[in-house]
Amino acid sequence: DVKAKPRTVELVVVVDNTEVRFLSLILWFKCILNHFIDEPFLLFQLYRALGVRVMLVGLEIWSHKDQIDVKADPDLTLLHFLEWRKQRLLPRFKHDNAQFITGVDFTGSTVGLANTNAMCTSNSGAINEDHNTNSIGVASTIAHEMGHNLGLTHDTEDCFCGSFPSKESCIMAESVGLVYPTRFSSCSRQQLSSFLEEINPTCLLDSPSTERIYGGPVCGNAFLEPGEECDCGTAEVRVCYTHQELICKASSETAVLFYRSARIPAATPQPAS
Repeated sequence: DVKAKPRTVELVVVVDNTEVRFLSLILWFKCILNHFIDEPFLLFQLYRALGVRVMLVGLEIWSHKDQIDVKADPDLTLLHFLEWRKQRLLPRFKHDNAQFITGVDFTGSTVGLANTNAMCTSNSGAINEDHNTNSIGVASTIAHEMGHNLGLTHDTEDCFCGSFPSKESCIMAESVGLVYPTRFSSCSRQQLSSFLEEINPTCLLDSPSTERIYGGPVCGNAFLEPGEECDCGTAEVRVCYTHQELICKASSETAVLFYRSARIPAATPQPAS
């Protein structure tokens, strides 16, 4: 059973200079930071259904110049990024997986590329073209490429997300339609179970300190962090109350007031699972 043992992916996100320059035309720098913190949170929500938790432990933004030669050829860019990760990132920062986000338009229809079965190895990473300012767009691309790292292949016609065929709504579909996918197919679940049983990447069995989470406590990520009495772990329910009105740490006073006015039923605080 995949869910019998909790798996946690300690993730580093690296953003290239082209992406930074593009976003700086429409966002303040603080908003750019929030944009890339939001994406791993969305990624967490996508993977939670598989029993895999994604923890953002590092964010590297190349605001002045690129550290690698970013090409329109995705194969070359993946090669350059994984070599940089091996030589420069891994020696100075502990993590399980690195995802590269670029504003460069890759050749052809490719928007992402990754090695399969690479999680916890020196090739554990992927490249992702940010082709949409909506965070869910690149988050679904990262979810797809990280899926390849976790041994998932493209869905076939026999794969379904609930009652819908893969090509309409599944994350590991070979191509994406107008609506970004938000669920993994039955095939992906079976493949992940096999990968975790047979390959058993041990780095995912770590229990990293929540103090490693980049950007501080985030309400709704299912990690019980400093300053939080609880964390429900869903995007819809971002606060757990007790009779003493215990609340998760919020990002602003406005958010705190909103949570208090929501009148969520009281609950006994429990460690996040």
